[in-house]
Amino acid sequence: MSTPKQSDELYQLEGKCSLRRVLPYPLQQILAMFVTNVTPLTIITSAAVSFLPHETVLNLIQGAMVAAGIATFVQATPIWKIGSGLPIFTGLSFTFVIPLSAIAAAYGYPAVIGGIMFMVLGQILVSGMEMIAKAGFTPRNRLIVALSLSSAIGFTASTEVCIWYSFQTSIQTIFSQNVVAVVFVTAMLLNLLLPKEI
Repeated sequence: MSTPKQSDELYQLEGKCSLRRVLPYPLQQILAMFVTNVTPLTIITSAAVSFLPHETVLNLIQGAMVAAGIATFVQATPIWKIGSGLPIFTGLSFTFVIPLSAIAAAYGYPAVIGGIMFMVLGQILVSGMEMIAKAGFTPRNRLIVALSLSSAIGFTASTEVCIWYSFQTSIQTIFSQNVVAVVFVTAMLLNLLLPKEI
């Protein structure tokens, strides 16, 4: 068996190969990705089987596959600065299967979602603090943070949530109960509108 040369198109990032030569590789990756993407969710939902109907389990698995497909597409075909341009297959992780299965068995699947949301919000908070530290604690940056957080808390508070009822259903769904979305949009608008020096 001959050793492939490094000049071979198959081993180049921008290499052009025939479909016949390339086709086995994505098929192999899709089959491997399918099992590893479905298994974590199947384990967790089987622990919460007494709380979940089978239709919900099927919807969750289908949603995981669609999300993995979109994330993989974004990684493989970068748009602007989003995506790596490499064949990176993105999917679910086995990292938290054991604790989430225990939570699902004891408290049901909604508790799993609550735990995941708590973890995601913590990661967003830490990432935001890192970004502010890198950008510097200037008066402008502190003003953006303060206005973003206060407006998000105010607009999503239970007493003020009716403000979103005048908007379309899709906007209500995104913003009425989602502090992160309001913070993101407010911070982005303030960053564009405020003068660079305050």
